[in-house]
Amino acid sequence: MNEAQLGRISVNAEPDLLATPVSQSAPATDLPPTPEAKTDPYPWILNPVVDLLFACGGIFWPIFLVMHFTGAKMDTTNNLNISMFFIGVIGLHLFSDGHQPATLWRVYLSKSTREVLWKPVTALAAAAVAVGAAIVAFPAFAVAGVKIIILASIQHQLMQSYGVALIYCYKRRYYMNKMERDIMYWMVQAAIAFIVATMLTNKEFGTASVKWLGMEIPYWQVLPQWLATVSLVVLQVMVLLFAGMIVRKYIKEKRIFPLPALMVVMTLIIMPFVAGGSAFTMLWLWVGSLWFHSCQYLVVTSSFYFKERGLPENVSLSQIGRMLMTWVSLRYFATVFFVGLALAFFVPMGLHQLFGVPQTVALAAVYVAMNMHHFITDGFIWKLRDPKVQKLLVA
Repeated sequence: MNEAQLGRISVNAEPDLLATPVSQSAPATDLPPTPEAKTDPYPWILNPVVDLLFACGGIFWPIFLVMHFTGAKMDTTNNLNISMFFIGVIGLHLFSDGHQPATLWRVYLSKSTREVLWKPVTALAAAAVAVGAAIVAFPAFAVAGVKIIILASIQHQLMQSYGVALIYCYKRRYYMNKMERDIMYWMVQAAIAFIVATMLTNKEFGTASVKWLGMEIPYWQVLPQWLATVSLVVLQVMVLLFAGMIVRKYIKEKRIFPLPALMVVMTLIIMPFVAGGSAFTMLWLWVGSLWFHSCQYLVVTSSFYFKERGLPENVSLSQIGRMLMTWVSLRYFATVFFVGLALAFFVPMGLHQLFGVPQTVALAAVYVAMNMHHFITDGFIWKLRDPKVQKLLVA
């Protein structure tokens, strides 16, 4: 998800609509019937275990902290590094490769999206392919293209997490007024500005600590040093304002900021500080992309898919997590996994083997094209004002 898509859901105006369970059209399933769902929104996206591990950062932090404090890398030089390499490969193929095709599934197979967006998204795909082809034709563009995508991914990843945090707030009826939402929104924007400014002013922070797609990522010093300092001060002020807002809301309204939302927000705010310096690329863009951003996206999109498809008759939304154990879920995840693997691995390998494109150039071309399409498409599909889409996200 990109920008403030989920954050722009208008829930204060019509909270009862969002709290109403999704229409349940009863497709075939092996789930047993249970009592009718309550009118309150189900407080989790899938279920507590899946959400806390894969949407709120629970599985990310142990991996992140082991690598941060041990200096482990994803290579084959020792047993710890081999373990980290194995974990990285799992995350890459299970989550990262699959989360982009989940967007395509939403565009072309979702009845609430297909009629509205398939034409512009298809045109965008053609433009993305043209950009990839330009990199193949002019390999000198490869490094610049990858660098731009890395910078753009900061905004993409943080604003997705902002939207997910808002979902948890709405699900628990923690409604914020405009000023409160603005504080949270601008805190995340300040984090984005701080990271990008630091990457473009600090050579150690802005240079990859490992080769990215087999290539060295250059340092671009295009901003004055003072801008990074100012952005850090602004971020610190916004964090204090956010903390004050939470305390004030508790004192005045006796409302506690939801724990899952707090985990998401604190993860996206803390990461740039603990992953600073030469470890930034490895610990944020690599580990964070796989074990926080990508798996978080799959949690949200699979929930949307299950609810839009229609839960079985008399099955409450609180049982949506049990859909993960059905053939419906297996088909969904198998499809996005294999499509993602084909696009991210077999296409560049085909360009290399069949057409002699250098492997790093082929990887860069596909990486830039896929992410360009994914970032912009997300900006379309999660901004829909359709009340049904809002209800599917929050119910």
